[in-house]
Amino acid sequence: MNQGAWNESKIAPPIPARKPESASGERASRRGASHPYEDAVSCLRESAVPFALVQVDVELLHTLPQLDVLIDARETKIAFAALRRAGFREMGVRDVAQASRSFLRWEHDRFFVLVVHTAFAENGLRYMGAALALERADRRGPVPVLSREDRFLHLLLRPLLGSRDIVQPVQLLRLRREGLAVERLAAQTEGFGIESPVRQALRDLDALLQNERRWYPLRARLTWALLRHPGNMPALLGHLRTEYLRFSFRPVVMAVVGPQRAGKTEFAAALQDLLAGSPFDPALASMGCWNPSLLSRVLQPLVPGEICWSRVLQARRGKRIKLSGPEQQLLETTQPRIGALGLRTAVAAVRNTLFHALIGAAMVLHYVRCIARSRRPVVIADGWVYDLELRAGREAYTHGERMRRLIFRCFPQPDGFLYLTTPFETVAARDRRQDHDAFTSAGRALRRRLGPNGALELVAEGSPRDMARTFLSRYWAHLLERHNRHVAPAESDS
Repeated sequence: MNQGAWNESKIAPPIPARKPESASGERASRRGASHPYEDAVSCLRESAVPFALVQVDVELLHTLPQLDVLIDARETKIAFAALRRAGFREMGVRDVAQASRSFLRWEHDRFFVLVVHTAFAENGLRYMGAALALERADRRGPVPVLSREDRFLHLLLRPLLGSRDIVQPVQLLRLRREGLAVERLAAQTEGFGIESPVRQALRDLDALLQNERRWYPLRARLTWALLRHPGNMPALLGHLRTEYLRFSFRPVVMAVVGPQRAGKTEFAAALQDLLAGSPFDPALASMGCWNPSLLSRVLQPLVPGEICWSRVLQARRGKRIKLSGPEQQLLETTQPRIGALGLRTAVAAVRNTLFHALIGAAMVLHYVRCIARSRRPVVIADGWVYDLELRAGREAYTHGERMRRLIFRCFPQPDGFLYLTTPFETVAARDRRQDHDAFTSAGRALRRRLGPNGALELVAEGSPRDMARTFLSRYWAHLLERHNRHVAPAESDS
């Protein structure tokens, strides 16, 4: 499969499922036994870019879910090139004025996230000076880290200004016990007008950590003081406009398709579980036409049946028409009148039109609610509208082929299809009622429909989690590229 393109002119060669891993559950790194964060720090050090680790000591690198690094804003191009050399790739941001960029690398069956900060800002509000923090960083160890005072301010102020951050009481108390220079705290805070609230927080830290309600007045004082700092008010308004006033964020939509009982739901759930907590953090949407919420009592009686009355009518009038088995049997045994066939054809046409109009509208509304308005970066769709071409239950479709082609042409397309190839023996073990011919014909119909759009093909062998790991290990960079196309391009990577 060409890594530069998701959809090809035909279904791509299948991706073999990965074999079960060793007891440790880890595979060797592309760069040997080194840790991804160690690779990133090493490349940054070789690039001679001024940087410092924000929150942690070097000894904790292996246990971090995310590594925060502060760099000089004037050296972003060199720093970003160094991180790419370490195997990390940049994740695009919705707000180009954002003061941080996330870099990802898939290794050891998980995402390693490195966040590069060019300023200390939360929700658009800048609360510390990055240049001063870099100037007085602690460089006594192998890797520079922020000074105790700057780490304390960062751990204290960011949770106060951010709604989703968590206060870290153990680190705050440890830093205070180690001793904080009041004059160094004042040098960092007086330029932002928050010297008094920070002194109060340092004095009442024990009470603040014991009672969350005490944080609210302190948060209000800090926010009001920072809003008076030059540039913070426009930055906050821009952040609010980007995060809350946009109708849609255009998530990356990946549709998992395949015949019935192919394992689509289990694979989609495993992929969502594997990406949960990462910067992708996907949503899961069921986009099959026969979702129970879509197939209501109104649609069930309107489903096209086995007999196409227009074909029977044409055959009854003497035209050479290829008929199905039930249609041929009906014509030979009952010899229906032309008038009766014409009436049945008209009724079937009305029912067919109503059926496709209703199910098309239901699918569009479901798409808008579950995908178009999603604020997640990625949406995994379990199934797609293409299963409308197959059948409902055991009755094959005969009416409305033109209408279905119109629905397929007008319905929004996902960013990529992933076709699950499942052996029939596996499907039969799950459901003994499955028919081999029906399963094979459904697979052929889906492949024919996906031909112009292209799709990746994943062999459904092994557990769903192993299949999800196989997919991400090969195509995580492509998923990231699709995401970056949907958001505003990063200024520093232009």
